[in-house]
Amino acid sequence: KLAICIKKEKEPKVTQSELAKWAKDKLKLEKVPRQQTISDILKKKRRTYGRTEHSLDSKKLRNLHF
Repeated sequence: KLAICIKKEKEPKVTQSELAKWAKDKLKLEKVPRQQTISDILKKKRRTYGRTEHSLDSKKLRNLHF
């Protein structure tokens, strides 16, 4: 997700379809992500940028309460 956001930031004129094809090749995905998936990732980029690389691997951030 972070790679897609960074790519869009570096190349603002790239379309979401082009980003999807790029993501498939660069990230070695089995299939091209749907345009809606790319759109959702870009909408949520603030949350993605706020995470560390380690936390991007986790499904959900949880707060510990003592």
